[in-house]
Amino acid sequence: MTKPPQARLSVRDSLGHRVIVIDKSPFRIGRRPDSDLILNGAEVSRDHAEIVLAGDRYVIKDRQSKYGTYVNIARVIEQPENLWARDPPIRAIYVYNSNPAAVAPDSSRVIAGFSRDDLFCVVHEIFKTDTADYADILLPATTQLEQTDVHSSYGHLYAVANNPAIAPIAEALPNTEVFRRLASRMGFDDPCFADDDETLARIAFRPATAGGVDFGELRAQGWVKLKIAEAPFAEGGFPTASGKARVDVPGLGVPDHVANYESATSTPDLARRFPLAMISPPARNFLNSSFVNVTSLRAIEGEPVLEISASDAAARGIVDGQRVRIFNDRGSIVCKAVVGERARPGVVNGMGVWWKKLAPDGKNGNELTHQRLTDIGRAPSFYDCLVEVEAAAVSAAA
Repeated sequence: MTKPPQARLSVRDSLGHRVIVIDKSPFRIGRRPDSDLILNGAEVSRDHAEIVLAGDRYVIKDRQSKYGTYVNIARVIEQPENLWARDPPIRAIYVYNSNPAAVAPDSSRVIAGFSRDDLFCVVHEIFKTDTADYADILLPATTQLEQTDVHSSYGHLYAVANNPAIAPIAEALPNTEVFRRLASRMGFDDPCFADDDETLARIAFRPATAGGVDFGELRAQGWVKLKIAEAPFAEGGFPTASGKARVDVPGLGVPDHVANYESATSTPDLARRFPLAMISPPARNFLNSSFVNVTSLRAIEGEPVLEISASDAAARGIVDGQRVRIFNDRGSIVCKAVVGERARPGVVNGMGVWWKKLAPDGKNGNELTHQRLTDIGRAPSFYDCLVEVEAAAVSAAA
C-alpha cells in the first residue's frame, strides 16, 4: 500500500520534524536545545549522554540536561493511535541499515504504522526492500564497494580496512555523509559532525602507540592483526579475585530464570490453543533478510518452509511437502512443511526472514512474533512465540 500524493513532503520541510533513526550504531546526541533527535541505538557515547531505562524505552539525557528519546526498534511502528500518543509524537521516520517492514516483530502492526497517510517516511537504501515500498522519498545508498570504513574482528583477530574500490555511483551517499548534511541543516554544530569518513575510520581503533592499530598500515595492507592472544582466557585471567569466570556475582547472586512470555507454564490457556513453540533461524542461503533479493540464492533456497517433527505432523495429518498454515492471534502465514528430525517435538522452525514481496503469500514469520522485549538488552523476543499448524486450504498462496 502506498500513500496518496498529498501525504508527500519535501526533504527541506521534513527536516524541521522530529526524526527517528533506525540503527544500532554509535551516534552522538546533538545539543540543540529546541529539538529532539530520536535514536534507535543505546550505544550512545557515554561521555556525551546518560541513558536511563524507563519502561519500554530509553530516555537519553544530554549531560547538559537536554533530552532526546530512544524508541525501541521492536516497537518503533505501532498502531496509528499509539504513535500520536507518544511524547513527542512520531510524525516522521528515516530508515537506514534496516528493513523493518520485513524484520520487525508483529508485522501486521508494523505495516499499519508505515501505511499511515500522516507519517513522512524516508528510506536510504541500496535495494528496493519491503520497507522502501512505503517510502515517500527513497534515497540511494552506497555499497561497501563505494565507501571508506573499517571492520572490527568477528570470529578472528584482525582489524580490516574497507577501502573503496570505486567512486559512489550517481547520487549515492554513505550514511555518514547524509548525517553530516542533516546535522548542518538542523543546526547541530558538535565537532563530531565535521569528521569525514577517514577520520571516523582512523579513530575507530586505539592508536598503535596505545596498543591498538596503526591506521596507515591498516589502510595500506588492508588488515592488521590485533595485539591480543589467540585465546585470552584459556588459562583464566578474568577480572575477578580468583581469575575465574563467576556466575554467582558477589552482591548480585545467581541470575534469575525468566519464564517465556508465551509457554505452557507461563500462559497455559494460550498454550492450549497454540501448543507449538516457533523459532525462526536464518535460512542457509540468506543472512536474516539480507540476500533474499538475490535471484540465484533464492533459487537455491526454493521457497519458505516450516520444519516440523514427525510426531507433531502426524498428530495434525500433515505430510512432507504439504502446504500448511501457521497461525496465532497475531496473524498467519502459509508455506511448505518439511517433516523430519531437525525440529524437536513441540517446536517448529520457520526458516529465514523472507522479503514479503518475494514470499508466495506476501508474508513472513514476523506476522506471528510479538513486540514484547527481553529482560536483558531490551531486544525483540523473536524465539518466544506460540503457534498452531494445520493443513492449508488447497488454494492458499497458490
